[in-house]
Amino acid sequence: MSRVALSLFVLLLRAGVNFVPESEYRQRVDAIVPLEHKNENRDLHGWRYESIPFHAGEGLHYYYYLPGQHTELPVLLMLHGMNLDGRTFLNFRALSDRFRLIIYEFPERSNRFGGSIADFAAIVNDFTSALGIQEVNLCGVSFGGQVVNVLMSIDVHPQILSSVLIATPITESKGEELKQRKKFSDWILSLQDYELYWVMEKIFGAYLGELSQPTRDTIKPYFRVKHPDFYRQLSRATRNFNSARAAARTKAIPTLYLHGSTDDLFPSMQDDSLRKLVPQAEIVSVKDASHIMALTHTQTILRHMRDFYERAL
Repeated sequence: MSRVALSLFVLLLRAGVNFVPESEYRQRVDAIVPLEHKNENRDLHGWRYESIPFHAGEGLHYYYYLPGQHTELPVLLMLHGMNLDGRTFLNFRALSDRFRLIIYEFPERSNRFGGSIADFAAIVNDFTSALGIQEVNLCGVSFGGQVVNVLMSIDVHPQILSSVLIATPITESKGEELKQRKKFSDWILSLQDYELYWVMEKIFGAYLGELSQPTRDTIKPYFRVKHPDFYRQLSRATRNFNSARAAARTKAIPTLYLHGSTDDLFPSMQDDSLRKLVPQAEIVSVKDASHIMALTHTQTILRHMRDFYERAL
């Protein structure tokens, strides 16, 4: 979607939200399946979906793991993006010969959300403490990759050994672009639950509508409108977030950036600029891959990850 088309679409959303059938969409919000039940009667292809209490404070962490893996294997912890969930990584089980695979499911509602991406990083840090993880390799898709960058820029436990960022926007937002992003975030924060649900439904629908039918059929089962509180937290967290500055503050940890050559949803900065920003990173452009490359180009991604781990670990 071009910038002009995107601006027009936002204008239509702003107008359309005034005509949302309130009763119908309040019912849809009430019908959102909570995390503890979201995978009931769903084939997870050998993965298990479990919960564990927070290490510090109240609440539950939800995550996926492969039963029977040796606990002495190094841990690969995977973080999903905004539009999808932990199931994004179910097809990454081919890495189970090298890693103890764990997929984290970000909470949709939490009193730990205070308006910063650092809140997401702190929640992940608590999760690793709850599982007793001492060393970890991180992998994040899109927003999950931004959380990985924050984790790599602060003092955390456990020790981070490597990171892989997939379709993660690294941009220097400023000027009019930053102004428009703040304006959109403020609008999102002003909406009631039923209105925000409608907005996210329309955004997902518009994005899916631009895809080819085979690609749409592949990824549609993974799309799920989350509780509106989740999108509010993301709006607060990203309103003033500068992903380029966050990337520049990361520690000298072996890092692989994978971005799609046709990702026009969240294009990252040019490779040369990114190399100057994060000199320790290996940067790979995946041919004909878009922002949903984790689902559409899984085997290519896994091949690049294996090659990276052979060199880095």
